[in-house]
Amino acid sequence: MSLVPLDVVSVADVVLVIDASRPLAAVVRGESVRWLTWADAVLPDDAVDEVDCWATPVGVWVVYRSEGLDRAQSSAVFVSPQGAPFSVDLGDRVPVEADAAGLRIGDPRSPSAWMEDAIGEAENTWPDVDDSALEWGPERSFWPDRAADPQSDDASDVSAARDGEAVNEAATGDDDEDAGWVVMSASQSERHGEEDDDPVDVGDSRPDAEEDPPHPTLTPATELVRISPEGARTRVLVDHLADRVQVRDEQLTVRYHPTGPEMVATGDGGWRAVYMPREVTVDVSAGLPQEIRTDALPSVPVRLSYEDEDGDERQREKRCAPWIDRLEIRLSEDHEWDRTDRDAGRAEHSVAELRAQFEALDAPYVSFTSADGGPVRMRSNYRNVAITTAGTWPDTEIVVTFEHFSVPFVRLRRKYQVFDSTGRRRHWSYVTVHLDEDIETGDIPAPNQAVSGVLDI
Repeated sequence: MSLVPLDVVSVADVVLVIDASRPLAAVVRGESVRWLTWADAVLPDDAVDEVDCWATPVGVWVVYRSEGLDRAQSSAVFVSPQGAPFSVDLGDRVPVEADAAGLRIGDPRSPSAWMEDAIGEAENTWPDVDDSALEWGPERSFWPDRAADPQSDDASDVSAARDGEAVNEAATGDDDEDAGWVVMSASQSERHGEEDDDPVDVGDSRPDAEEDPPHPTLTPATELVRISPEGARTRVLVDHLADRVQVRDEQLTVRYHPTGPEMVATGDGGWRAVYMPREVTVDVSAGLPQEIRTDALPSVPVRLSYEDEDGDERQREKRCAPWIDRLEIRLSEDHEWDRTDRDAGRAEHSVAELRAQFEALDAPYVSFTSADGGPVRMRSNYRNVAITTAGTWPDTEIVVTFEHFSVPFVRLRRKYQVFDSTGRRRHWSYVTVHLDEDIETGDIPAPNQAVSGVLDI
């Protein structure tokens, strides 16, 4: 079994090679290799979604993050050539810097949280209507009439269905039945809302010309915490949201956001978010201050660059390349993560929570027409949905089978692992949105790969 490098960090004459998915690192000095493991380290309560390394001159902090919709959580392990790895729970805090003195963590929120209103909030709000009292929209054939053309090729039918309403029009004989309809399913509505929450995508919003963009508001005071490799904590209160710290030559530089982003017109009817971070520098030769009041200090504006992040990733890949398939793991002790304590009630809740996301797949959804402007009910693109639970903890999986408007004459099946190998709950945020996207974009196996009429996707 080979070590798969997550990152490579040099500490004096030693190279630390961190494994990407297991709690271990190779300590390489010349031709000598020894191993460090931390299988009993603190981990987030739920499955790990992201792992990152923060290098320092004396070691490396390996940060594990779980990104659930209801709660985000992080933990960190400090790995050095000397001594046993040290682990710590970071709660919902996120790293902002690391150096020889320790790992610094800060507020996880984006500056975009500090705006008066979210663009498009009113536009994306569904009216308060009784779905059961709505009239039905135009009926459509769920699948083409196979009997009408027994020689038809199933793959061609699938292609036509994915191209739009052509299949429906051919089956009903009415080319104008659905003309002018604007249809949005419940899952599509959820996806639209998800995109609007991402500050990177704010520029795609197009409010009415008369509508004023939301104005930025002041960010609150936030706390920066430095955790030493031995676990000691040092706190500094900053009067605004701070998201980057750097100490050099006894000078502490803090990047902070006085306000949320400013919305600037793009010239094509849209808006984009412009962040306005600034930096202050504080003399720390006598030690860290307990409080930094940026409003009372000279500051300079700084530019946010995603190119820097791309460059960091390329450098990481360059560091890892020489170590791919180079180190064989030979350990007598267990080098897999310890399982989390099983809580039967919590495990059952996790299973039920995932199942519930699929229970309304074949339910009708609300649609609006450009013809009469009123809401109507439409049949779902899914039908005959069946949900089963298979396996025992932690190998429990949800199996969802169904038929779909876009894939005629086969039954589709997808399986979801509820827990990871340690028994921690996996996150399946927007799971039905992603299922919609996979099917509608054709990012699934070809129908002719179905076995006994069932296609695993």
